[in-house]
Amino acid sequence: MPIDIKKEVADIKAMYDTSATTKYLRAIIFGDIGSGKTYLQRTCPRPIHVDSFDPGGVKTNRRMVEEGWLIADTRYEDEDPKAPKALDLWAKEYIRRRDAGYYEYMSTYILDGITMFGRAAMNAVLKKKGRLDGIPKTGKEDNDYIIQMGLMEPILRDIFNLPCHVIITAHPDISTDEDSGGKKIIGPQVTGQLRTRLPLMCDEIYCAQTMPTKEGDLKYRLLTKQDGIFRCRSRLASEGRIGMYEDQDIKAILRKAGLSDADKPMDWMKGDK
Repeated sequence: MPIDIKKEVADIKAMYDTSATTKYLRAIIFGDIGSGKTYLQRTCPRPIHVDSFDPGGVKTNRRMVEEGWLIADTRYEDEDPKAPKALDLWAKEYIRRRDAGYYEYMSTYILDGITMFGRAAMNAVLKKKGRLDGIPKTGKEDNDYIIQMGLMEPILRDIFNLPCHVIITAHPDISTDEDSGGKKIIGPQVTGQLRTRLPLMCDEIYCAQTMPTKEGDLKYRLLTKQDGIFRCRSRLASEGRIGMYEDQDIKAILRKAGLSDADKPMDWMKGDK
């Protein structure tokens, strides 16, 4: 049967236009403590759901939590390596909410942050092996880091397919690039080969930075492109709409990139009638 090329092309375009990977932001934002990663959350489209693995990571946004448009699940911050439970609890709640359509009501999902999420994953690996709070093995036949990575990668792929904007925060990691003569490279702190695999899952990798002003204050900004030291990237900048440095304002970046910065209805804030 001859193909209806017009219909085929139209169907493919429709799938592209409605795909979560093309409609929404998928970003990793890494930076030191005090670089603005937590404050940045309040600039995202609302409502915002935060799964917090960094202890005390949401305190800066306490007022937004009280107002109701930033929903923070902080149960994963209190992780005891001798009695780990954070990853199992998170997975149970994440799957329940995902299957119930919860994230369709969210404009932004934030995993804060992947560095501590990775530690929770390693705690789960060691718990399963009966070596609570032990030292991970790195042998060829028994490598706990490979098991940890195999546990984390499908989870992260699933998160990046949610029907909303997705941001994952991370602490910085300094590594050595042997191909450039031992040059120091700074990127998101993740486990092993996830350093190269994780960036392939998302569009944007930004570094949250501060810069002193003449007035003695601090200016918070995002580095969006590789500068020789920081491992950043922006696919959204391909048309020149996003600069090398941008203000820490996610809605403004979305508008520049031609993506929707619209909030979704928050009927639960209206109260009972």
